[in-house]
Amino acid sequence: MVAHLELDPRKQTILKYVVHDYIATAEPVASRTLVLRYQLQVKSATVRHELAEMSEMGYLRQPHTSAGRIPSDRGYRVYVDYLMPVEKPSPALYEKVERLHHRIGGELEEILIQTCRILAGATKYTAVASTPQPEAASVRQVVFTQLDKRHVLMVCVLNDSSVKHRILDVPGPLKSSQLAALGDVLVGAASGEIPEQELLARLPSPDLEQLYRRAASVLKEFLRPEPTETVFVEGTSYMVRQPEFKDGEKLEPVLSALEERRCLLEMMRQAANRQDVVVTIGEESPEPRLKECSFVAAPYRVSSGSIGAIGVIGPTRMEYRIAVPTVGLMAKSLSEMFCSMGIG
Repeated sequence: MVAHLELDPRKQTILKYVVHDYIATAEPVASRTLVLRYQLQVKSATVRHELAEMSEMGYLRQPHTSAGRIPSDRGYRVYVDYLMPVEKPSPALYEKVERLHHRIGGELEEILIQTCRILAGATKYTAVASTPQPEAASVRQVVFTQLDKRHVLMVCVLNDSSVKHRILDVPGPLKSSQLAALGDVLVGAASGEIPEQELLARLPSPDLEQLYRRAASVLKEFLRPEPTETVFVEGTSYMVRQPEFKDGEKLEPVLSALEERRCLLEMMRQAANRQDVVVTIGEESPEPRLKECSFVAAPYRVSSGSIGAIGVIGPTRMEYRIAVPTVGLMAKSLSEMFCSMGIG
C-alpha cells in the first residue's frame, strides 16, 4: 500500500504544513500554530487529534511530551514524493548559470567547482560534485602465443586501444588453432551475454577448461576500471550554521563523512546511476554518519557519454521544494555545457 494513501486529504494538508513550518522555524509545530498560521477551517483540538494519529502512524515525532510535532523521515518521504510544491529556480540563478557557461574555459574540474559554489549559494546547503565515472572497458581481441612448452603469452586489446598482457602456465604445448579458438571464446565471455555452458562447449578441447578459467579471471582484472573519480565539496560552512548541528556531538560525524572522499564517492556513484533527481532522507542513507541529513543529487553527462553527479547535503529539515529543482537545473546545465564544449 502506498504510504500517502493511509492519509486522508486533511491529514495530508496538515502534514504538508507541519513540514513547511518546521523547515522555516526549526521548532516543533503545535496545533494552534497550524490553525492560526495556515487558516485551517477546523478547531485546534481537531488538529491536535490528527497530529497524534499521524505520530502513531510514524509520519510525525514529538521531541518532548509537552512540545509540538516534527516530521519523521517517513513524513518527509511522503511530503517529497506526493505533497511537495516544486518551486521554479529564480531568474537570477539562471543568469548565474548562463554567465558561468560563457566565462569558464574547457577545464572540467574548474566547471564543477564553480557550479558547486553556485549550487551551495543558491540552496544554502553543502554542495558536492563528482567527476564522470570511467566508461566500462570492453574487449576487442584476445591473442595467445606459445612461449615455450609450459607458458603462453596472453595479450588483450581493449576498446580504448590499450593493451594488457600476462604470462600463463599451461600443461604442455598447444596448437595455434586451439589458442586462436580460446581467444575467441574469451572475447565472447567478456561480453557477458553468453551462458557459461555455451562458452565451455565452444572450447576446442575439454582439457582447456582450466586454462580458460584462469584466463577469464585475468581478463576480469584487465577490465576492472581504475578508481579515477574525484569529489569536490563546497559550502561546508552552511552545515555548521544549521540549528540541528549546534551540538558538536551531532556535527562531528557529519563533518567526518564530508571529509571522507570514499564515502562521498560511493554516494555520488549511486546517484550517477539514476535517471533523474534522487532524494535520500535520513535513515535511508547508506552512510550511518549522515542519518541526520538528506542528500539530493542528480546525474549529468559529458560528451563521451560518461556520467557524474552533482547534489547537496543538508539536514533532513531541508527546503526540498527549492533543493530538488535547483539540483535538477544544475545537473541539466552541466550536461549541456560539457556536451556543447565537447568536454569528456
